[in-house]
Amino acid sequence: MKVALFLSVLFCGNATAMPQPKIESQTRWRPMAAVSQRTANGLRVAVLRQTDLPIVHLVGLVTAGSDCDPEDKPGLANAVAEMLEEGGAASYTRSTLTEALADLGGDLDVEVDQNGVRLTLSTTARHFDRALELMAALMTRPRFEGEEWTREREALISELLKERAEPERIADEVFDRVIFGDGHPYAHSPDGTEAGLRAINVADLRAFYSTHYGPRTTTLLLVGDAPRDAALRVERAFADWKSNAVPAAPPRAATPGAARLVIVDRPGATQSELRIGHVGVASSTSDYAALQLLKTVLGGSFTSRLNQNLRERHGYTYGAHARFKLFRAPGSFDASAAVRTDVTAPAVREILSELEGILKGPTREELRKGRSLLIDQLVETFGHGLLSAQFLGKLLLADLPVDHWQKALDDLDALDVAKTTLSAQRLFFPDRLVIVVVGDRKKIEKSLRALPMVKTVEFRDANGELTR
Repeated sequence: MKVALFLSVLFCGNATAMPQPKIESQTRWRPMAAVSQRTANGLRVAVLRQTDLPIVHLVGLVTAGSDCDPEDKPGLANAVAEMLEEGGAASYTRSTLTEALADLGGDLDVEVDQNGVRLTLSTTARHFDRALELMAALMTRPRFEGEEWTREREALISELLKERAEPERIADEVFDRVIFGDGHPYAHSPDGTEAGLRAINVADLRAFYSTHYGPRTTTLLLVGDAPRDAALRVERAFADWKSNAVPAAPPRAATPGAARLVIVDRPGATQSELRIGHVGVASSTSDYAALQLLKTVLGGSFTSRLNQNLRERHGYTYGAHARFKLFRAPGSFDASAAVRTDVTAPAVREILSELEGILKGPTREELRKGRSLLIDQLVETFGHGLLSAQFLGKLLLADLPVDHWQKALDDLDALDVAKTTLSAQRLFFPDRLVIVVVGDRKKIEKSLRALPMVKTVEFRDANGELTR
């Protein structure tokens, strides 16, 4: 929970509200930079040594995320990655892999997003070589056996259906489908769909792996008490890995659509889930530092404008938030909240008002607080090995350099109200806003239609399909 919290606030702006900083940040603090090099076969090795604890985190990063999914088989990238963790590799079966991890005292975790795969193995420093051997086996010699895939597919579908019953998940997925449009790689969740997962067979898993996994698409990130010659040991462990796979190009940028209201009917709902936003920017944006600051001011902390308005002033919600999802191609921006059904339309009105207001930029005090909060969060992130590993992994999969936050902090220091206001006008477009509301249509439709900014209304089901 805490890991996801820090990474999302710093990188993609998850909705969880953050407390105010307790002390003023030291603005000249800079995080340690990882060192990076290529092995003879093209594998990138990045190392950030942190020796305060005898723990090391090995993170395999592969640019084979859901943006590589075939249109007719959404969820394939995630299925392949899950099979690396659950399907066995080399001489390891599912059960012997579990035993090997227990012997290491290690934890293995896989995450997939639009940019790529993060396979994380955490263990004690004295088990580094054994952990490295295991990581190499998982990444270079997966088994992809039919019986294991059948079992894993059912588990993935069961989890998918459970999560798809949640209004938060429905709102997120419908919003993405609407703003990116059918057929765009970012229009579907990395988890895919039930139909997509059922269509995947073992041959698909093997073909995807062969196309997208190889030394030139992979980084091995080591964070923690790694040996000083860790890069050399990695090169030896992966020396036999041969593949023609090369990183896929980023997807095309989605064409911004018309502003509109989308209602997903959920009869009897006591709350409405709101997502209001538009196509955003890519992770490579020159406004990266200003984006992080503006997101914090607008909806990234307890004292943010959205939270103070909807929660503290009006009592519409327990929390209101803003986030940018940053991918290699332009991702999304949205403001979000879960509000009482009876105040759905007033809450939408207040969010729209705040989105208009952010175009005027932050006040000097908001600038000071936002900068302080961001730096404090970053300090704490780099004080924790696993947080550092996952944060750096996100940066690397987004094609950002390992020392990206060195420059970002310099840019943050240089921001003033005028510069941040110019950035706001490049990042927020109130005339393009898509409003997605998941709630009881009978109780919310009339008041939403009465809002002066609502010109077009459409209705979709929980899968994002148009309905009447």
